[in-house]
Amino acid sequence: MNVTMSESIIVAENLAINYRRYHKQVTTLKEMLLSAFRGSDYENYWALRGVSFSVSKGERIGIIGPNGAGKTTLMRAIGGILPPAEGSLKVEGRVASVLGLGGGFMPKLTGRENIYLNGAILGYSKSQIESRIDPIIEFADLGDFIDSA
Repeated sequence: MNVTMSESIIVAENLAINYRRYHKQVTTLKEMLLSAFRGSDYENYWALRGVSFSVSKGERIGIIGPNGAGKTTLMRAIGGILPPAEGSLKVEGRVASVLGLGGGFMPKLTGRENIYLNGAILGYSKSQIESRIDPIIEFADLGDFIDSA
C-alpha cells in the first residue's frame, strides 16, 4: 500500500536513530574535563534502523516488542523528542503518545542502580535485594545494558 503524505499523518521512511553507549561512565568533574580533551570512549548503538511505515488519519497504532526493540525510541521520535539520524519522519498535526512504563525509574542511573533504589524505597534491605537481583535482571531482559545509564 503506497500512501502519500497528503493521506497520512505520520510517514517514516528508512528511519534510524542511534545512541552513544559509553564504555566508562563519567562520575567526577575532573573526568568530564579530561574527556573533553581526550575524547570519549563510546560506540554507536542503533536503537532503530531501516524503519518505514505510514499512518493515515483515523488510524491508530500499537507498538509491541521485547525490551530493546526500540518502541520507546520510536514514540519519542514521533513525539518530536528525538531527531532521526538517518531517513525521514514527517508528522502532521498533534500526536498523543504514552512514552513507556518507566515511572519511578531514574534515567541517569543504570538498571542495576535503579533496582537497588526501588528496592530500598519498597523497604527491602541490601541483602534482600541482592538475593532477588538475578531474577529481576533476567525478567527485565536488558542483558549487557543492565549497567548502562
